[in-house]
Amino acid sequence: MLKMWKKVKTGVFLLLLASCGTALLTACSSPMDTLKQYETESLSVVSPTEITYTEPFSFVGTSESEIVRLFDEKKMLGDKLFGKAHVQYRVISKQPVTKQQEISETVSYPGLTSQELDAPKTITVERDGQNIPAQLQDITFESEGISDAQTGRFIHLTSNTNFGYTTSIPTAVGTKRVEYRDEASGQTIHTNLPFERMETVQDWHWREDVKIPITVTTYDANSYLLSDKKIPKNEEIPALSGCENDLLQSLNLSPESYRITRYAWNGQPYTKDGELCRNATAYGQRYVMQCQAIFSGDVPLPDVQTETYKGLATYTTTAELPTGEIEYQAEGIVTYKALEESKLSVPVLVLSVGAVVVIVTALLILAVLAKRQRKQKNQT
Repeated sequence: MLKMWKKVKTGVFLLLLASCGTALLTACSSPMDTLKQYETESLSVVSPTEITYTEPFSFVGTSESEIVRLFDEKKMLGDKLFGKAHVQYRVISKQPVTKQQEISETVSYPGLTSQELDAPKTITVERDGQNIPAQLQDITFESEGISDAQTGRFIHLTSNTNFGYTTSIPTAVGTKRVEYRDEASGQTIHTNLPFERMETVQDWHWREDVKIPITVTTYDANSYLLSDKKIPKNEEIPALSGCENDLLQSLNLSPESYRITRYAWNGQPYTKDGELCRNATAYGQRYVMQCQAIFSGDVPLPDVQTETYKGLATYTTTAELPTGEIEYQAEGIVTYKALEESKLSVPVLVLSVGAVVVIVTALLILAVLAKRQRKQKNQT
């Protein structure tokens, strides 16, 4: 029986020794080894008080300096707290950020005397080096105020009278009656403009615009009769060659201003008052010129007070424009330093919860065994 108790005590002692050894090994492990277990592809442990992060990232901002703020100010690794000490980065690429934006442009037209504006339908707007077409959307007006009374106003008016094509120089009258609409006062002005000069529009030339109607009657089977002159019959064209002067004189036309160049039948023969007739046309030219009479003068206008306006033409469009931000593709290396001394920096015996439970259990067993042993001795 005594041997059995010895074996039990020996086993408990060995268990206690193993637990203490495990606790001692755990307590004596170095801080570096403790931190190394947290290493990854992006996290490197440089020393027990310094770690670094290396990682690629994308960032949208207005300046590279903003990259520093992307990283955590503090990091917890095990029971150690590290603070951001240094940021080093490398920009791989950067691209301006753009987006579809609305553009509005207002063009001002000051000094208008009425609320009417013939603004262009399209203008070109310059934005960020781009020439962008914009379309007219709206026109508004703002009053610029009423001016002082304008006195002594007048306007120089000119009018002309074209006489058309004439065979002699026409004579113009001394004045010409005209009217003028004064928009400032809203009145219509009637006035007489004096003759100023005669102006040639087109110089003297022969103009093909003469048509003289002719009617001949049948004299006999082989001739026609024009007035009292016999004309040989010709079914294709009237045989009136040589009758030009007679025709012109019968119409009181001067041979110096008119000439006949050809003849043509105008329809088939017909009977009138029992007499066989046929119509013809004599074609010719006039020696003409074209001129016009010029009338001009200063015309007084009523006194007015004018309200002026400023026209505002608004144009709009959309375009892909920079926002002022830049998209960065970069890689950062961040160094963190320990903010407080690690509890594991000096080897200390620290027992885990499991080891404590084992030791306490072993001690209780030893106490129970010792008590039983004493009781057995007393009974003996």
